[in-house]
Amino acid sequence: MVHAETKRLIVRVVSDTVIVSLLHLCYFIISAAAGFSRLRIFCDDDSLRYPYKSDTVTIVGCAFYAYLLPVLTVIVLEVLLAVYNRYTLHHRVWKMMAFLMYNFVITFLMAAGVCLMLTNLIKYTLGRPRPHFWDVCQPDVCPTRTGVAASYTCRGTNKDALDDLL
Repeated sequence: MVHAETKRLIVRVVSDTVIVSLLHLCYFIISAAAGFSRLRIFCDDDSLRYPYKSDTVTIVGCAFYAYLLPVLTVIVLEVLLAVYNRYTLHHRVWKMMAFLMYNFVITFLMAAGVCLMLTNLIKYTLGRPRPHFWDVCQPDVCPTRTGVAASYTCRGTNKDALDDLL
């Protein structure tokens, strides 16, 4: 009986890991496939003429606050709650606490993956250029600042900023 339970647990953990990985992989696939799409720009749109400023929050900081901090908070609080309720000697309660923490972490990671994927999909489908578009892209159109440009070439040299124009 224990063998069947262990087998079921392994299948669940592997399938959960595959699902979470695929959801997060979709984020990178959509980003790589879409890249910077050439959107029509209005030459007189002053909302796209702000100066470029580098990121104020690093990718590592963002990942820490978005992923690691919530997961660690739940784990620490569950352990403290178990200790507070004096369940430290009961093995079954620790197993239940571990099961609840696992369910939370998997649910959280799946929701984060879906959120990332949908945000990226909508951003590349319906999005518009960032406010610093002109500063980063430096398009070769609109010398008179009138009209609409559907075809242009970016002459900017900041590769990282160009990749993140949308």
